[in-house]
Amino acid sequence: MRFHLHLEASEIMGSTLNQFIVHAALEKAQAIIEHENKIRLNKQSARHLFELIEKPPKANPKLARAMKQYQQDLK
Repeated sequence: MRFHLHLEASEIMGSTLNQFIVHAALEKAQAIIEHENKIRLNKQSARHLFELIEKPPKANPKLARAMKQYQQDLK
């Protein structure tokens, strides 16, 4: 039964059955990747993240040295 649905859908789209199936698989793969790459935060975590963005903490000495070294390495 499903085969007939795929065949009918591919004919409507003007593609071969193989093209239709490959296209559908690519769309599904993209949807899975996009879903997995989303960042999910509860309200408390989101609020904390925005506070850190607006008022970032001062870098400790070790981080400051690492940032300076990174900048020098980029040159």
